[in-house]
Amino acid sequence: LINRKLDVTWQVLSTKAETVSIEALHWMKKAGCDYLSVSPETGSPELVKKMNKPFDYEHCVNMVKEANKLGIKTQCCFILGYPGETDYDRKLTQKYIARLARNGLDEIGAYIMCPLPGAQKYAEFVGQFEDYEEAATFSPRWRKDYKMLNEFRKSIYKTLIVNKAVFHPVKILEHGKNLLSGKYKTKIEAGLVRHFKTHQKGNTGYDKE
Repeated sequence: LINRKLDVTWQVLSTKAETVSIEALHWMKKAGCDYLSVSPETGSPELVKKMNKPFDYEHCVNMVKEANKLGIKTQCCFILGYPGETDYDRKLTQKYIARLARNGLDEIGAYIMCPLPGAQKYAEFVGQFEDYEEAATFSPRWRKDYKMLNEFRKSIYKTLIVNKAVFHPVKILEHGKNLLSGKYKTKIEAGLVRHFKTHQKGNTGYDKE
């Protein structure tokens, strides 16, 4: 891409943070990358062990910080409600999101865990829903802890926004500019527009929250 001097931009929508070195970030930017998404899943090292998904928290912070300097938008995704998750684990997640935001994180994706057939933890959820079609949703209201998790999901989005407003106010202004121009640079911006249009039409779809 660099050698051919192609005038293109591209995005990495999902990858392991550890696979992206600081040096690689610089090459990616030169080649036209403008968006990078990784998945810490949780801010709790203990919960990560239960997930059997090693994650380098310090590297991710450094990666986000460098990407911000380079002008690459970043997203970090989190899973809420993993079996065994405690209030302390959730506090660590919120604290980590605040730290990422202070270092330039642009957006997060927060999803309440839904089991997939064949997954290791699927059996722990069997009996809580009638069929898989009911289970496979971004808003699993069949979960007994759904209300609590959904409130926590809202709170971590607020944590992100408040820290961005304090430490990177220009990013908040950019969101407004992009929304007005219709040239969306992040999933949050596109999601806000979709959410607004859905409510305008009176649609009460599953993803309204």
